[in-house]
Amino acid sequence: SRPAGMQCGSDGRSMFELTVRGGFRASHRIPEKSGCLEALHEHDWDVEVVVAAADLDSRGIVVDFEEVRTALREVLEPMEGRRLNEAPPFTTIIPSAEGIARWLADRIAPLLPARVFLRRVTVWERPDCGASFLP
Repeated sequence: SRPAGMQCGSDGRSMFELTVRGGFRASHRIPEKSGCLEALHEHDWDVEVVVAAADLDSRGIVVDFEEVRTALREVLEPMEGRRLNEAPPFTTIIPSAEGIARWLADRIAPLLPARVFLRRVTVWERPDCGASFLP
């Protein structure tokens, strides 16, 4: 019997998760309720990536932390110091925390080893305000 709330893989087996964090500084404007864009403002965005695997590899790990950190850095680097609304793809995607999380997930997932899958990307605008995308 499995304890209540325990995450399982699609085949009912337990899963291992690994979490890596990174960040970038950038500004954005998102629509207010009125439809007008709010004033341009900057955040020190924190990004949390959670990956998972059903089994550990021959070294007893899900994946090397550095492999996930490298993928995250590769995706975040072009965003550093940018006005996101002026940088593709955010000229057509609203650069909200939710929109950024989804965009990051779409870029990070293909960079992971085949046996590892992306579980969640969370983008934090502030320590107490974040949004997650679960592919």
